[in-house]
Amino acid sequence: MDNEPLRWVVSRRGVRGCPDCDRLHVIVSAEDRKGSFVLVHAPNSAGPDVAIGPRQIAALVRLARADGWTPGAGPRDEIYRLSSAALVRIVSVLWPDDV
Repeated sequence: MDNEPLRWVVSRRGVRGCPDCDRLHVIVSAEDRKGSFVLVHAPNSAGPDVAIGPRQIAALVRLARADGWTPGAGPRDEIYRLSSAALVRIVSVLWPDDV
């Protein structure tokens, strides 16, 4: 985003045979994976399918940066703790029907 290379992944993990145990994660970090990363969980992973692509990730990054996250900064392999207000804004962008 804004000429700053980032790495992002959307992952769905669950327990075989347990449809209510699914968790959807969105992780964003600096491309070299140095510094802290942003981790967001879907509030309702059993809810309607929502596309998560570059536009949604760019919005997530903008909101996380406005909250104080700097890609590549902070302790390596540590989750950047987003404020409650930032999480609500991010979730409303990624999963608008769940807010």
